[in-house]
Amino acid sequence: MSNGPDGRDRGIGPVVIEAALNGGTPKSRNPHVPTAAGEIAADALACLGAGAAIIHTHIDDLSKTGEAAAECYLQGWRPVLATRPDAILCSTVATGATPQERFAHYRPLADQGMRMASLDPGSVNLGTQGKDGLPGRRQFVYANSYSDIAYLVALHEEARLGPSIAIYEAGFLRTVLAYHRAGRLPRGALVKLYFGGPYIRLAADGDGARRLSRDDAGQRPSVVGGGIGRRRRLGWSGPQRDRARRSCARRPRGLRR
Repeated sequence: MSNGPDGRDRGIGPVVIEAALNGGTPKSRNPHVPTAAGEIAADALACLGAGAAIIHTHIDDLSKTGEAAAECYLQGWRPVLATRPDAILCSTVATGATPQERFAHYRPLADQGMRMASLDPGSVNLGTQGKDGLPGRRQFVYANSYSDIAYLVALHEEARLGPSIAIYEAGFLRTVLAYHRAGRLPRGALVKLYFGGPYIRLAADGDGARRLSRDDAGQRPSVVGGGIGRRRRLGWSGPQRDRARRSCARRPRGLRR
């Protein structure tokens, strides 16, 4: 919120909208999720036209890396960049045993117009939630060591990429603050706090999972950036809520839904 010299509320301040188009969501969970190159391009242009500044996408096969992964991203991005060269496009990481493998697609994408890339500054347990409320069958440690993070920070600086930084745990934020205090946080950093349930839940795999309901779709993302899984409502006051509703009413009908 922004306040004037007299301390009175002047409304919602500047907002940067990032549209994450697909993530790990399969069409079996949401038939409207864009996965094909044409679908990604069409949805990205629609979101940019509605006011989004950043478009974040995944590719179907995260085991691809280097030039092969870059080409998969570019199939959906080329039409976007041809129409909206000002778009800030952001990829995610790949799988691999070394940081060189996981992030080898960043440089070729930067050469073709990508301006932002994921930088996850820490390690975290990821998993589904079982029917008993405990961690489910699908679970693993998403690991990024301090040396991995240093390699990734240097890569962002060399490729002139703004880092899209996800904060899953408190340790992630401590690392970001350390780089900030040392003057080593790459320019254009976007820091997002994630609130995603007890286990930073993954996509549905049968362990207590369910399709997105109307109630879920009506909930707003928390604080900055949103989260994985169910999202919390913002505690907006009456005037703030009314302004948000008026803003939503001005969006194209398809995007309001």
